Amino acid sequence: QSLHWNPAALEMHDIGNSEETLLNHHTFAQLYELSSVEGITLPFDQWPLTRILRGEHLQDLELRIGRVDRDWERIFSYSGLLSHYGDGKELAFLIIKDITERKNAEDALRDAKVNLEHKVEERTAQLLAKSKEMESFCYSVSHDLRAPLRGIDGYSRLLLEEYHDQFDEEGRNFLINVRTATKHMTDLIEDLLAYSRLERRGVSRTAVELSSFVSNLLDQYRARSKNVRLTVEISDFHVSVDPDGLAIALRNLIDNAFKFSGYASEPAIEIRAQAASSDCVLSVRDNGIGFDMRFYDKIFEIFQRLHHAEEYPGTGIGLAMVHKAMERIGGRVWAESQPGAGATFFLALPLFSTEPVPLFRDS
Repeated sequence: QSLHWNPAALEMHDIGNSEETLLNHHTFAQLYELSSVEGITLPFDQWPLTRILRGEHLQDLELRIGRVDRDWERIFSYSGLLSHYGDGKELAFLIIKDITERKNAEDALRDAKVNLEHKVEERTAQLLAKSKEMESFCYSVSHDLRAPLRGIDGYSRLLLEEYHDQFDEEGRNFLINVRTATKHMTDLIEDLLAYSRLERRGVSRTAVELSSFVSNLLDQYRARSKNVRLTVEISDFHVSVDPDGLAIALRNLIDNAFKFSGYASEPAIEIRAQAASSDCVLSVRDNGIGFDMRFYDKIFEIFQRLHHAEEYPGTGIGLAMVHKAMERIGGRVWAESQPGAGATFFLALPLFSTEPVPLFRDS
């Protein structure tokens, strides 16, 4: 038996001189070794040409081939058959494709996928651990921190009521300041718990009729709005949002509007909505103290305040909750203002469509 090579086959096998091209089947086996793609060495009787000579028909058999005399290895795909012609002669055809780069790319892709899956599992485990840690923290805040605050508030109230005449004016003011600070700390804890619940709560999007939604929400402010010129202009918009998330965002904006317009000579709040592309833009405007747009990047960060707490009470969490709520329901929030000229906050809400809308869920 003799082997006949075309130039491409010579190059694929890293054969560079004419003497090696005269190798027969058996001497060829002394220079090369074949193994499965997984690396299991194949005996000579399982080599592609040997199998074809036995009459097998091969189709895309993938094997590793290496030189025994130097560091050289490739991955080939073998196809072939045995052809019979006159005088009982046989001719074995072996077609070889070099698939090394493709297999290496497949291996790299598979390794990357496994690595990604491992990282996702690792990250998921970390998030679950953080979630449990947050739940434990919230439980501690809810029970362990509020209990001593209730004690401080109760005892300071009893001191003011039962021992009022035994304190001078300065002493009574000290106790009043203690109770004020306790109330502020309690409010801060409540807002922190609300923020953590917002971070962990699920999101379900549905169609909301905006006009009636805002009207129902404003019913809570009936007593506070008696001395405020309140303007509401909302057409028949239907938005696709999470109702609870929108209520959290809008309630905080309305609370701020009442708070910051309260010192104006004629307090005024305007709530309007208008269509903008595929969104509805809901705005809440007040004629209060406003803020300097140079500090705009801070207003939606937790605990960030642009005004003194003595003048405008608050915990610095409200606008952070607005931002978080809008982020989770697929909307966005922004603001425009200038000192002494009030502020306007805008909520962009996706308009309801009969087309399927993807849900925003926890990651």
